[in-house]
Amino acid sequence: MKKQLLFFILLITQFCVFAQVPAYYNNVNVDATGTTLKNALASKITSTHHTNLSYTPGVWNALRQTDLDPSNSSKVLLIYGYNDFDSDFHNDRTRGKNDYGGGQDVWNREHVYPKSLGTPNLGTSGAGADAHNLRPADANKNSTRGNRKFVDNSGTSRIINGNWYPGDEWKGDVARMIMYMYLRYGNRCLPKNVGVGSSASSDSNMLQLFLEWNAEDPVSPLELQRNPVLEGLQGNRNPFIDNPAFATAIWGGPQAEDRFGSGTTNPTPSGDDLFISEYVEGSSNNKAIEIVNKTGNTVNLSNYSLKKQSNGSGSWSSTYSLSGTLANNETYVIVYTYASSTLKSKADVTTNSSALTFNGNDPVGLFKNNTLIDVVGNYNGGSTYFAQNTTLERKSSVSKGNTTFNKSGEWNSLSIDTYSGLGSFGGSSSTSPTPTPTNYCTSKGSDSSYEWIDYVALGGMTNSSSDNGGYIDVNKTAYVSKGSNSITLSAGFSGQSYTEFWNVWIDFNKNGTFESSENVVKNSSSSSSNRSFTFTIPSSALTGTTKMRVSMKYDADGTACETFDYGEVEDYKVNISSARFANTNENVITSTVSFYPNPVTTVLNINSSTTYNYTIYDMLGKVVKKGNTETKQIDVQDMKSGVYSILLENNSERISERIVIRK
Repeated sequence: MKKQLLFFILLITQFCVFAQVPAYYNNVNVDATGTTLKNALASKITSTHHTNLSYTPGVWNALRQTDLDPSNSSKVLLIYGYNDFDSDFHNDRTRGKNDYGGGQDVWNREHVYPKSLGTPNLGTSGAGADAHNLRPADANKNSTRGNRKFVDNSGTSRIINGNWYPGDEWKGDVARMIMYMYLRYGNRCLPKNVGVGSSASSDSNMLQLFLEWNAEDPVSPLELQRNPVLEGLQGNRNPFIDNPAFATAIWGGPQAEDRFGSGTTNPTPSGDDLFISEYVEGSSNNKAIEIVNKTGNTVNLSNYSLKKQSNGSGSWSSTYSLSGTLANNETYVIVYTYASSTLKSKADVTTNSSALTFNGNDPVGLFKNNTLIDVVGNYNGGSTYFAQNTTLERKSSVSKGNTTFNKSGEWNSLSIDTYSGLGSFGGSSSTSPTPTPTNYCTSKGSDSSYEWIDYVALGGMTNSSSDNGGYIDVNKTAYVSKGSNSITLSAGFSGQSYTEFWNVWIDFNKNGTFESSENVVKNSSSSSSNRSFTFTIPSSALTGTTKMRVSMKYDADGTACETFDYGEVEDYKVNISSARFANTNENVITSTVSFYPNPVTTVLNINSSTTYNYTIYDMLGKVVKKGNTETKQIDVQDMKSGVYSILLENNSERISERIVIRK
C-alpha cells in the first residue's frame, strides 16, 4: 500500500501495530481485574505523563495533529458535529485545521470533562491542558454544551432536559475520555460529577452510562490516531482506547471490545463450517473479507468473529463480532467503512473495526465461539507480507476452512483492487457464467389505448410509463437476490377500469424460454392502484443478468408467447445475486456521499451537498422507507435492527450503500 506522506505512514503504522498488546504495557498485568487493574493503569498513565503541554500554543498545536480528519488532512474532526452541508454551520463535522481561535465561525478547544466540574476547577494548566481531555469543537457548539452533564439518548448532539447528549458518533469517545480522566486525576475528576444515571455496582464513582457507551460505540480511527500522537507529545496513552475491555475488567457492565484478546494456538476445526472465501487488501482503505457458507444449513452468525494478528506477532486481537444469519451457499461480505464507494456497494455490512485494517502482513482469523476455524496469512509469521496490494480468492475446490495458511494450494492471487467476484463464491454451483439469451419469443397487446402497464418496481428499479403501443423492451435493470423478493405493479386506464390478468416470468435458468416454473406472478385485478406481489427466486437460479417479462392482458389469463387483443407487455433485465443483497453496480457513479453514523440508532446523516431521492430496502428487497435527502438526515427510529440497502438517485447519479441499524 503506497503512502504519500511520511506523517500518514507513521499514523498507519501505529494504527496497525498497537492492536496487539503495545510495549507501553510491558510492566502492567493486563489480565488483572478490578481495583488491581485500575491502580496499575492509573500508575502507568501518571508515571509516563512526562510533559505538561501549555494551553497556548501547546494544545492548539497538539489538536491540529491528533484530530486531523483521516480522509482529509487539511481538516480536523469536530466533536459533537454531524453535518457539513446543512444550513447551520454550527453542526459542522469538519473544519479547516487552521480555522481556530475566537469568534463564531471557527473551532476551539472543548474540555470533555468540563473545567468547572473538576474538584477543584481544572483551569488551563496541568489537568486543564491535558490533551487527552481536549477536542476541537465548533465554538458555538462548545458554548451550547457548556458544563452540561452527559445524559443518555440517541441521534445527534443536543440538549436533553438541561443535560447534554454528545451524539451517537461521539458517545464512545466521551466515555473513554472520562475514564482516562478518572484514572489520571482520581477524585478531582469523578465520572459521577459529569453524567446522569446510576452508578456501577463495583464503584459508586463510575456511571453505568459510560460503561454502556464504551461498549456500544467502538473505538474509531480518529481515537486510534490520537493515542500514539499524544504519547509522543505528553508521554502517556489513554488505555481505554487501546483496549475498551479494560473498563469491563475494572467496573463490570456490558462487555466492551477486547482489542488485546487472548493468545490462541491453531486447533483443528471440528468439521465443515463457514470459511473465508475472499480477502481484499487494495489501494488506500479498500479492505474486505468475504465469508461463505457451504455447510448445507443456515448458520447463526452470532457465534462467529474475525480477529487480526498485527504484523504476524503477538496475540489475536481487534475482535469484530458477526451478527445475523447466513443461508447455505450464500456469502457475507464485510467491508471497511472508509473503502471506496464501489467496494462498499458490494458489502453486506461495513465497519470501522480495526480487524479490517490489515495491510498484507496481518493474519486474519475466523473464529467460532472463540476457536480458530480458518485463517488468511501466516500466524506468527512475522512482518513478511503474504498479500500486500492483492486480492486473494479461495479456489473453487475448497469446501472448508484451514487453520494453516496454504496460499499456493488454496488461493488464487489477483491484482490490486480486483473484487468483481465479491458476493459470489467461485465454488458455488450457482455462479455459472451462462450468457443472457437474446432471442426470446414475442408477445404484445394489439391495442393498449384503453389499458396499459403504467408502473413496475423491483429491486431498486422503477419504471412509470403510459401507452407504449402494446410492447416495449425497457432498458432498465432490477437488482435482486435469491430468496424472497417483492414486485409492485399497476395499470393505467384511459377511462373506465377493466379486469386485467397479470403474469410475470423470470428466466432463472437463462435458456431463452419462459417456463411455467418461472411464472412468479399470476393474478387479476380491475384496480389502478399499486399492487405488490411477493415471490421467491430459487437457490438453483443462475446468477447474473437475465430477462423478465411483465404481461397485462384484458379479461383472460395470458401466456408468455402470444399476441392478444387488449393490454400490454414489457420486458426488463434482472440481475440475480447469490448475496443477501444484490450488488447495484450498473449506472452507479462514484460519489463523495458518506453516511454516518453507520451503524445507526435513530438518525442517519447524509454528508453531501446534493439532494437525492432515497429508497431503503430490507434483506428481502422490500421497500421499507422512501423520501428525499433535502434535510441531510433520515429518521430511522421506526425501523427494526438489521442490515439494509439504501439507494440514492437523482437525474445524474445512482448510489447504493449498506447501512446497519442497531437498537
